Amino acid sequence: MKLHHLIPAACLAALPMTALAESDRAQAEEMIAAALQSQFGAILDFSGMSDLDALPPEIADLENLVFLQISGTAITDLSPLMGAASLQTLMINDTAITDIAPLAGLPGLQALWISDTEISDLSPIGRLPALEVLQASSAGIEALDFLEGLKAVQELHLHHNAITDLGPLAGLTGLRELQLYSNPIAQIEALAGLHNLEVLSLASSQVADIRPLAGLTGLRNLSLIDTPVSDIAPLAGLEALERLTLMETQVSDLGPLRGMTALEHLWINETQVSDLSPLAGLHDLGVLRIDMTEVHDLTPLAGLQNLRALTLSGTPVTDISPVAGREGLRIEGF
Repeated sequence: MKLHHLIPAACLAALPMTALAESDRAQAEEMIAAALQSQFGAILDFSGMSDLDALPPEIADLENLVFLQISGTAITDLSPLMGAASLQTLMINDTAITDIAPLAGLPGLQALWISDTEISDLSPIGRLPALEVLQASSAGIEALDFLEGLKAVQELHLHHNAITDLGPLAGLTGLRELQLYSNPIAQIEALAGLHNLEVLSLASSQVADIRPLAGLTGLRNLSLIDTPVSDIAPLAGLEALERLTLMETQVSDLGPLRGMTALEHLWINETQVSDLSPLAGLHDLGVLRIDMTEVHDLTPLAGLQNLRALTLSGTPVTDISPVAGREGLRIEGF
C-alpha cells in the first residue's frame, strides 16, 4: 500500500514530495524482491505510481520478468530492460518516455503499449521479431515505416494519430485487428491484401472509396463512422460481417447488405437511408439503430425474431405495429 493511502488528505499537502517518491520506490523494490523469490513468470504492475521516476536497478536481475506495467509513472529511462529476454508484455502509456532504443531486439516481446507518449524514434519497434500487439494511440505518429517487416503482428491500435499513408501495412498479412479511427486517411489500397483482417475501424477518416475492402471476406467487424462513404456495394460479398457501423456516413442504399446473413449489429443512424427492405432476410440481426434517418416503414423488420434493440429517435416512423409486442425487444425513441 502506498504511503499516501495511509495519510489523511488534510495532511498530505504538507508532506514532503521526497517522502511520496520514496514510498513509490520502496514499494517497487519490494515487488521486485518478491518476484526474485518466485519460480514463476514475474508480473510487475507499477501503474499509477506517479512519483516513481526510475526503474529500480534490481529489475535487471529478474530473468523471469514476463509482464511490466509502468503507465502513469514518472519513469523516463528503459535502459534497465535491455537484457529482459523473457519480457512478453510492456505497457508504458502516459509516460514521459521518449527513447525506446533499449527495447530493440528483445526476442520475446509480444505486446507493447505506448499510447499517449511522445517517442521521438519508433524504429526500434521494427526490431521486435515476436511483436503481435501494438497499442500506439495518441502518440503523434505520422508515418508507419517502422512497422515494415513485423511479420508476427496481429493487432495494431493506431487511432488518434496523424497517419495518411498506409503503404507500410501492405505486407503485414497476419493482421487480424486494425484500429485506424481518427486519422486523416483518404486512401486504403494498402489494405486490399490483408485477407486475415477480422476487425477494422476507419471511423473519423477521409475515406470515401472502400473498394479495396471487397476481398476481405474474413471481416467480422467494420466501422465507417463519420466518413464520406456513400457507396457500400464493395461490401456485398463480406458475408462474415457480424457488426457494421455506418453512422454519420452518406449511405442511402442498403441493397448490398441483402446477403449478410451473419449480421447481428447494424448502425445506420444519421444517414440518408429510407428503405429497410434489404434487411428483411437478416434473421440474426439483434441490434439496429436507425435514429435520424428517413425511414418511415418498419414492415421489413416484421420477420426478424432475434431483434432485441431498435432505436428510432428522429425518424418519421409513426407505426411500430410490425415489431410491437415482441418479447425481448427494446424500442427506444418512439
